[in-house]
Amino acid sequence: MSDCSGSELDTVYELLSSSRCRHLMYSFLDEDTVTIVELTQQVAEWEQGVKTESIAMSLHHQQLPRLADHGMVEVEYGEKEDTVRATAAFERVQELVAQVSAVEEEGGEASSPREFFDGDEAAIGSGKEITAGSNLELGGGH
Repeated sequence: MSDCSGSELDTVYELLSSSRCRHLMYSFLDEDTVTIVELTQQVAEWEQGVKTESIAMSLHHQQLPRLADHGMVEVEYGEKEDTVRATAAFERVQELVAQVSAVEEEGGEASSPREFFDGDEAAIGSGKEITAGSNLELGGGH
């Protein structure tokens, strides 16, 4: 994460705020390249009850272009199948995406984005006073 610029962090936080984009990004934690059919099936598992045709349309017209516009993925349309590949920009934020995924899988909430970087979960959001030179930030509300 130390190679990330402020604008890259802004981008990844924006993308992570959308549940569908967030889950699509989780797909690239295990595989660098996946087909759009596989992504559609994964989203259908996360969003039970949503028709796959609706999901495929949404991925094609909204989420994948959004991820591509922000440089996180490259979409390649082939004769037999369409594929999506994670880019170097995604690799720079992959650690943060993995940590967000872990928090979401546990059903928990992060006290603040600072948890992801410092790992000082006991101090963050504990109400400790912040003094000059301290690297702690106040935790968000629950």
